[in-house]
Amino acid sequence: IWSVGVKEVWQCDSDYSGKVWHTLGWPLLDGTFGGGFVYGMKDNKLTIGMVISLDSEDPNMNPQKKLQDYKMHPWIQEMIKGGKLLKYGAALLPEGGYYSLPRKFAVQGAILLGDALGVLDVKNLAGIDRAMECGYVAAEVLFNALEKENYGEEALADYQARLEDSFVIKELYKNRYFRHAFIENPKLLGE
Repeated sequence: IWSVGVKEVWQCDSDYSGKVWHTLGWPLLDGTFGGGFVYGMKDNKLTIGMVISLDSEDPNMNPQKKLQDYKMHPWIQEMIKGGKLLKYGAALLPEGGYYSLPRKFAVQGAILLGDALGVLDVKNLAGIDRAMECGYVAAEVLFNALEKENYGEEALADYQARLEDSFVIKELYKNRYFRHAFIENPKLLGE
């Protein structure tokens, strides 16, 4: 399961630094899973974005258009009034969760980390800290392999074991049904 995230960074007249808002649904009123976010940053900057699931029943869904619809909300209009658009961008996000994890997290010559591994926790809106933890664990495992001059697949097996024992996989397991609840019950966002 994948989603696309689109965002814009605005220079605003007011300071919203440190403020975070997450929304679910609107303007996605057809049952598509997704929502918006507004992050206040330093220097009167504001990040406004939408994350929209790519399993939408609407094949013509336009994430950039939905972001523009989102920005038409009076609450957001008030924040960006008189502001200036500085940057924009997009990214793909893996939403599959626990049941989308590969059987092996590492093979000889390769280690999967962060989004490549699929550790984004949709329920907790957490991905960066998970990706960083994967990097920390991988670095330690690789350092140990270098010290022992053992570069075989068995040297990397510790990476998966350590991640499975960490908050990354434990919380992913605990929240394993969150995204599927919306797939199994489309009325949650469709009515």
